[in-house]
Amino acid sequence: MLGKLMKYEFKATYRIFLPFFAGILVMAGFAKIFFLVNDYFDNIVTNVFFGLITALYVFAVGAVAILPAIISFYRFYKNLVTDEGYLSFTLPVTPMQHIMCKFITSMIWCLTGFAVTFLSIAILLAGDDTLPMIIRSFFLNLQMIAQSGDVSLWFLVIEIICVIINSFLSAFAVYYLCIAIGQMLFKNKLLGSFAVFGIYYVATQLLSTVIAVPLFFVVESAAGADASEIIMHVIFTVYALYYLALFLVGIFVTNHIFKKKLNLA
Repeated sequence: MLGKLMKYEFKATYRIFLPFFAGILVMAGFAKIFFLVNDYFDNIVTNVFFGLITALYVFAVGAVAILPAIISFYRFYKNLVTDEGYLSFTLPVTPMQHIMCKFITSMIWCLTGFAVTFLSIAILLAGDDTLPMIIRSFFLNLQMIAQSGDVSLWFLVIEIICVIINSFLSAFAVYYLCIAIGQMLFKNKLLGSFAVFGIYYVATQLLSTVIAVPLFFVVESAAGADASEIIMHVIFTVYALYYLALFLVGIFVTNHIFKKKLNLA
């Protein structure tokens, strides 16, 4: 049944995302064309068009970072905790399947957005050594950090990837949890969701400060000369586990609330 839910979710969202992603690639292509033309016909007309298309492209790429998340949270809220929830929860599926449907489709659209962004940048920089130089510089810097810590480059890359992936997953799970708590505690469910998120944000910032500062001094005093390298790995490990815990708590507590405390009134 999860597969059928995802099928309908994709049908409801592809009308937004596919034209948007296609538009980014088209704008990247036009920006590249105007860039090449501008090299041969440097005049005010080509400069204006190049500036306009570049500004639109930058705006669209910036929107890629937030549009999938906004659409995901809006559809989660609208489909599950408003009047549409009456229909959603009469289907022969569990609350966890509803949650995972929204979560998985959101992840797929986010990853598609990142892939489209990378492809559009590759179009803009086609025939140029800039992109390969950026990639090489990135891995050279990682290799220097790995060598300073006497660890494998790929071990460091895996640590960074784990932190990024877990933080990405936990962000969606926490937002879903804020919506679930907001609909349970407040009459205005939308404002309640924002209020819960605000409380969560302040609390986690304070908690991070309370934990991070003593942890830094404890590890530094215990590690001695190798403190910087050990601190780096401890920070990566702690944050990877922290974000993983947030993800699990967010998903399972949201599922529990929808099972026991769902308020569609």
